[in-house]
Amino acid sequence: MSEHHGGALASRGERLRTRRAALMKRIRHQLTSGGAEDNDFLNDSEVSQLEHELVELIAINAALRRIQQGLHVVCADCGQSALVPDLDAQAGPWTCPDCQQRRAATLAACHGSGAA
Repeated sequence: MSEHHGGALASRGERLRTRRAALMKRIRHQLTSGGAEDNDFLNDSEVSQLEHELVELIAINAALRRIQQGLHVVCADCGQSALVPDLDAQAGPWTCPDCQQRRAATLAACHGSGAA
């Protein structure tokens, strides 16, 4: 692994750990605050936000594990292998930059074809 790549991984890891700490603090607050208006339950909006934050937390933990273990991931579209991609906390299957561009172009073409 190059020195530049190692430094980039360390920097990404630090950003992920900072984001994880902030998420965990918000999740703890949400769970211990008693919900809206001091009720003993969370309203639908609070549950939705909590669910979103938990999904992000899971993705962050997975990315940190990959950094720590030096694991490769595989693009869900083309099968290209990469060492700890630039996910930061992307939920769902990873796609390489080339496939991300193809997806964006396809989406733009679909939205553009309906325009008058």
